[in-house]
Amino acid sequence: MRSLSEQTDAELGGTWSVLVRQKRVHVRLARLLDDMVATSGREQEAALRCVARTGPPDQSRVSHLMTCPWCLSVYVGAALTVARVRWPGKERSSR
Repeated sequence: MRSLSEQTDAELGGTWSVLVRQKRVHVRLARLLDDMVATSGREQEAALRCVARTGPPDQSRVSHLMTCPWCLSVYVGAALTVARVRWPGKERSSR
């Protein structure tokens, strides 16, 4: 059996597949962790806070959750998933 990282989106069930979305979340988390490892001092602390979702030191947790691109992508993904479940017949034409 091949790893998920080696499989295409189509092999994992398409764009809306839970496996595809989970794979993308892991890629984002890996990037955040790479940023943390590649920095030092205050930059590393800020990157670690992003990974821990507590936000940059100069922002409150709530403001960070509303402005963090990674966090926003989770909200958008959740909204799209709910819409897909609620209105399953509404698909874009691939023309």
